[in-house]
Amino acid sequence: MEKLIKIHRDNNQLDFKAIWKEGLFIFDSNVLLDLYRLPNSAQKDLIRILKNDDFNKRIWIGFQVILEFLNNRFVAISDQKNKFTSVRKILEDALEQHKEVISTLKLELNKLKLKQDILLLIQINS
Repeated sequence: MEKLIKIHRDNNQLDFKAIWKEGLFIFDSNVLLDLYRLPNSAQKDLIRILKNDDFNKRIWIGFQVILEFLNNRFVAISDQKNKFTSVRKILEDALEQHKEVISTLKLELNKLKLKQDILLLIQINS
């Protein structure tokens, strides 16, 4: 514990390049579940990194992580589908509100008879 506290306090003395080059990477299930949550470009980047021969030799994924991933992947997929459904509903509602606003605006403008007034002004100025 003392070593961890020292490292935390003195992190400016750590050689992050060496750690990145030689360190062991241990992922939890959320990193793997992010494959369902991230945008396509980020998913591809993560997969590319995980498949990188220099990097994947230094990855350790524990049994519990795999178990949690397998148990929670359908929930992660379902959550993403629900988000898309919510976005679709929000967009449909906004489109309907837009149509109503335009319809109301047209009605109110027609009540003002602006078209007729503009035509009359054009005729007078001609």
